[in-house]
Amino acid sequence: CFDLNHAFAWLLRQLGASARLALAWVSRGEGYTPVPNHVVVMVDLQEGPVLADPGFGEPPRTALSVPGQTGDGLATYEVADAGHGDPEGFSKILRCRRGTSSLCRHIQDLDDGSLDSLQRDWTVAYAFRPGDDLASDAEEFRTGLRSVLTPGASIFSQKRIVCLGLPGGHLSLSERRLRRVEKGAVVEERPVESPQEWEEMAGLVFGTPLLTPPFSDEVPEQVPERPGRTSRAPAPASSASKRPPPELVTASRSEGGSAEV
Repeated sequence: CFDLNHAFAWLLRQLGASARLALAWVSRGEGYTPVPNHVVVMVDLQEGPVLADPGFGEPPRTALSVPGQTGDGLATYEVADAGHGDPEGFSKILRCRRGTSSLCRHIQDLDDGSLDSLQRDWTVAYAFRPGDDLASDAEEFRTGLRSVLTPGASIFSQKRIVCLGLPGGHLSLSERRLRRVEKGAVVEERPVESPQEWEEMAGLVFGTPLLTPPFSDEVPEQVPERPGRTSRAPAPASSASKRPPPELVTASRSEGGSAEV
């Protein structure tokens, strides 16, 4: 979120929107994380503010009314007043309910299938401060980022995680398996047998177009080039061509780091 949401707010401003960065505090089911460790984007529209959060682990696919309920085709989200048990100073909470139309990513443990229905009923995602207009280098963000990157303090500093949203679900890659979820069901699952295979799968996930229906390692058919143009597409060769580029592997294998889309 400290990368994606900051970048998304910048993009919105370049397009002429009034976008603000606001501090959020993630819920862990029973209580909240030790410190506020999330940032969301508030966009001020003529009809009222909306919440955008493409960088969250379980991101809504659309802008959310503040307050009110908004659906994105996979889940219903509600921005409501904070109450007893929520952090002081954080006036709003975001809740999510998926019903049976989609499965939770449960990035805290991608391998625990029993968590698929974690958001079947209303579940608090986080509390946030809708009136914030914080600078990108605000001390509140620095504190949250330190908590996320401290070795052993969060899931992002403990293991590699790759997630990619799809129109009807998502792809997720843990150290042990790759899963593809569509419309509330697991439609594909592959075990990860070796570190090399993990790198190859990560490369395939990163290279999967958002609108591609199936997850496949088949080399796509090349579209013929118009005369006078030189094709830039790599020629299909051995399985080695399926591996991600060295710079991607280096980034995803950084010490104690994680890769997330």
